[in-house]
Amino acid sequence: MLRKYETLFIVRPDLPEEQMANVKERATAAVNSRGGIEVTYQDWGKKRLAYPVKKVSKGNFVYFRYLAGGEAVSELERVLKVHDDVLRFLTVKLDERIDPASFSIEEDCKGIYPFNIRPREPSAERPAEEGDEEGSEGGEGRARRSSRWGGETAAEAPAGGEGSEEEN
Repeated sequence: MLRKYETLFIVRPDLPEEQMANVKERATAAVNSRGGIEVTYQDWGKKRLAYPVKKVSKGNFVYFRYLAGGEAVSELERVLKVHDDVLRFLTVKLDERIDPASFSIEEDCKGIYPFNIRPREPSAERPAEEGDEEGSEGGEGRARRSSRWGGETAAEAPAGGEGSEEEN
């Protein structure tokens, strides 16, 4: 019996296709060498990170789902830690006991795509969109934020006098 895992990892965004193929080869080899079965490996594309990681503000997200035992997961995580182009990774156990003989890979792959968007193909180059740059929000960001006073902006909220329920 095997377990079903998924690993999402972030790779440097400026990697050429040859090095991305090398990352895929090393990840799948780590799982397959320990008796695991690759279910799917998807390149989800480049996204802006919430905060810089190793002085990089964008990353290429890669999703990897597989059936394996615990030692295959340990080997995969060791390979990802050692690889310099991998910024971060996270492994989650999805299911406890899976029989590989009765498991349907095609059925399991349905609905994996994030937000129902198909991942980009590895050989296709996607042009940069104009809205990808920072600061595209304009000055409207403050007016949309709500506060703890029930949807009012900071300018409309009571300033500590009436309506303030703070206790000393």
